[in-house]
Amino acid sequence: WGGLGYDKMASDEAKTAFELSGNLSREERLLVEGQYRELSKQWPLAIDIYRMVFGFFPDNLEYGLRLAAAQSSGGKPQDALSTLASLRKLPSPLGADPRIDREESQAFNFLGDYKQQLAAASTTVQKAEVRGARLLVASAQLGKCYSLAALGTNKEARPQCESAKQIYASVGDRNGMAIATDFIAQTFFGDGNLAESKRLDQEALGIFRQTGNRRRMGTALSHLANVTWQEGDLDGALKGYAAALAHFQ
Repeated sequence: WGGLGYDKMASDEAKTAFELSGNLSREERLLVEGQYRELSKQWPLAIDIYRMVFGFFPDNLEYGLRLAAAQSSGGKPQDALSTLASLRKLPSPLGADPRIDREESQAFNFLGDYKQQLAAASTTVQKAEVRGARLLVASAQLGKCYSLAALGTNKEARPQCESAKQIYASVGDRNGMAIATDFIAQTFFGDGNLAESKRLDQEALGIFRQTGNRRRMGTALSHLANVTWQEGDLDGALKGYAAALAHFQ
C-alpha cells in the first residue's frame, strides 16, 4: 500500500502489524514498530528504532537503508549521508547496491544540492539498468528529472520523467505515474506553458485523490495554485494554497 501511495491504508496495516507483534523476536518487533512509526510519519521514533536495529546488525544492508530513508524524511539528510557512507564499506556486492546511490540522491535532494542529487541519481540508473531493476530505474529517473529541472534545464528533465512514467504505467503503479506526471507539469510551468502545466497537474491530482495520497495531493494543489497565481487569479491561488496546507497538515 505504501509503495502505491495509499498512505492511510499503509498506516492502518502497519498499526495492525505492530499491535500483533508481541510474540515475535525482539529484532522482528523492532522492525515492525519501525515500519509503523515510519508510515505514521513519527520520524524521531522511526529513526531511533532503525538506528538501534542497524546498531545490532551493522552488516545488514536492508536495515541501513531503512535508517537512511527515515533520516532523510525526518529532516536529517546529513545523518543519512553518514549512514550511507558506512554502507558503502560493506563487502561486495552489498556495498555497490544501487539503492545506496538512490538514497544518497534523496538525501542530496533534501539538502538542496541538485548537482550531487543528479550525479547520484545517474549512477543509480546505470547500476539498476544492469540489474534489470526497472522500478529502481524509474525512481532514479524521477530524481534526475527533478534535479535537472531545479538546475534550469527543463527540456533535458522532461524525457527522464516521461521514461519513468512509462515504466510505472507498465507495472500498474498509478502513484508513480502521478508523481511523474506532476514533475512533467513543473517542467512546463518552468517553460511558461501554463495550460499544459495545469492540465497535467489536474491529471496527477485526480490519481492522488483516488489513492488517498494526501501529501502528494498537497503538492499537486500547491502547483496548481502557482499556475492560478501566474494567471492573475490571486483569490483562486489563495484558496489553492489553503487547500494544499490542509493536506500537508
